[in-house]
Amino acid sequence: MSDRWINRWRSAMVAAWVGLFLFVIIKNSLWPHKGSVYPLYAQSSRDLWSGVPPTSPTAIQHLPWFGDLLAPFAHLPDFLGSNLWFIAILIVFISGTMNYLRLVLPPEISTWQRLLIGTMIPWIGLGSLINNQTNTLIAGLLLWSCVCIAERRWKLAACLIALTSFKLYPLVMGLVFVAMVPRQLAIRLLIAILMVNAIPFVLHPSDLIFERHLGMWNYLQSGIHNQLYDYTSLREFGLRWVGPLPASVVLVTQAVTGLIIALICRRLVVLQVSEAIAIRHAFTLTMLWCITFGPSVEPHTFLLASVPIACLVVTMDRRSRIGLIVGLMMVAIIGPLQNQLLGSTIFHLVLRSKIAAIVNLGFWLIAVRNAMRDLRLHQPASSASIASAAVAAPDSARIDSPRIDARIA
Repeated sequence: MSDRWINRWRSAMVAAWVGLFLFVIIKNSLWPHKGSVYPLYAQSSRDLWSGVPPTSPTAIQHLPWFGDLLAPFAHLPDFLGSNLWFIAILIVFISGTMNYLRLVLPPEISTWQRLLIGTMIPWIGLGSLINNQTNTLIAGLLLWSCVCIAERRWKLAACLIALTSFKLYPLVMGLVFVAMVPRQLAIRLLIAILMVNAIPFVLHPSDLIFERHLGMWNYLQSGIHNQLYDYTSLREFGLRWVGPLPASVVLVTQAVTGLIIALICRRLVVLQVSEAIAIRHAFTLTMLWCITFGPSVEPHTFLLASVPIACLVVTMDRRSRIGLIVGLMMVAIIGPLQNQLLGSTIFHLVLRSKIAAIVNLGFWLIAVRNAMRDLRLHQPASSASIASAAVAAPDSARIDSPRIDARIA
């Protein structure tokens, strides 16, 4: 591709991101209570600080310390608080994305492929960006945690993962990393999670916090959550086309697929695969698991896997343009078609079909295939692996591997 077209593409990508930013800023400023979950977040925080029970399901869906995280924004007028909240979480997401891509993308990825990645990302889970959802923050924190794991900054990585614990499912990423580097991360992550969730007990009466925890547990047990939202995981696909699946089947499927991820990622460490490859597979498999097999999956949740999906699509172009075309068609189904960009009729048709679940499953299977290929073909890179880096630096933390008696810094 010529430099002229690359420059045009770069300008178009930047224009798309700037246009999205300005759209959300204007919407938040003029209509802060329309098409946004921020007012519900802010009210939840105000309720917590006022000592009153939560007034919306959105408040119950988050652990109490989320209200303390929102407090600096919630005590501002909604038009101002929502814009500052959006800017903050967007900075975390974009900076995390840039540093993650700098870590995991191989040098043979061309400039136009990198631009294609940057162009695809906002379309996957677009609703999360537009309505100020926490998915943007969660994705950014987890992307940054990958970078910290690669740099062996274990304490910071543990803190970043713990900061996502106001929702429970992002901790799956922490469990995968613990399976990879248990000695370096397990205790640190546990302490970080306990410390973060202890914050409300320091700032508020303990009986109020226990009441909120109990309310969240009762809410999850009631099943109301599944009635309020139109979910799109494999469970909902089966419900739509086959019929209700026993809870045991769903749990076994989640456990088995999660175990597959943990075993693959652990094996990558044992083989001393380079940190970039190991972390890329861990993050890709886990985020795709979250939007395929995980609980409470809606189109907005797809943002969690937007970066790894974009990277997968680009790598599908290695042998022929057909792979790229198929990948872009898959992105269209889980991206633009999950919003009302082509009209409400098409949107509701695609949403009711639950076809996004099958597309996400396809991406997950592609990711599994790629990881298995690296397990078979990749030779241990002693100079580039995390474990070897630990050997070279006696005072640093080292990966826990059967070949290495790792020590914790």
